[in-house]
Amino acid sequence: MGKIKIVVSDQQPFMIDGIIGFLGHYPDLYEVVGGYKDLKKAIAECNKSAAQIFILGEFAGGMMGSELVKWVKSHKIDAHIITFVAKMPYIDSIKLLEAGAKGCVWKTSHPAKLNRAIDSISNGYTYFDSVHMDCEKISSRYSSDNQLTNRESEILQLIADGKTNKEIANFLQLSRKTVETHRLNIMKKLDVHSGIELIKTALRMGVCTI
Repeated sequence: MGKIKIVVSDQQPFMIDGIIGFLGHYPDLYEVVGGYKDLKKAIAECNKSAAQIFILGEFAGGMMGSELVKWVKSHKIDAHIITFVAKMPYIDSIKLLEAGAKGCVWKTSHPAKLNRAIDSISNGYTYFDSVHMDCEKISSRYSSDNQLTNRESEILQLIADGKTNKEIANFLQLSRKTVETHRLNIMKKLDVHSGIELIKTALRMGVCTI
């Protein structure tokens, strides 16, 4: 796999330069093909360069959040969108996901979270910053015939945090096959049929603090 091509767009040039400078510390992993204050130019660059990741910041006096993501997606952009925003309530994360964003990172977060978001999304996952869940609260939402076990609740939290099956296996000292089995059981109990639905359900459960 070659370098991940990235385009950055934000209303503040200082923010663009900061992101590009940070990603520049990983020349073997990322190639920033452009940084733009003009959103239309950024979209054009995404399509021209076949960028895999579009880091989408904030823009004053117009659309924001999920509306902005929908507008960008309407331009037939193929790049996966990571919104780079100020802290927001968890319900907005649901709207961002439904609008087509693959991830969200707060501007106040540690820079390493941007790495995790890019890497997770490039591997087919989603990443929403600081999605934390209380395992006991998750389990208590379900009756005895479909209740999540504590282990399943723990794995659901890690999935919502954007971790891959391999990362979860390493973190919990389990085999990857065991994690995959737990994941399938969780999806069956929650009656969801895709990773995106699983994240949406986790966010809607009301036990997330973002």
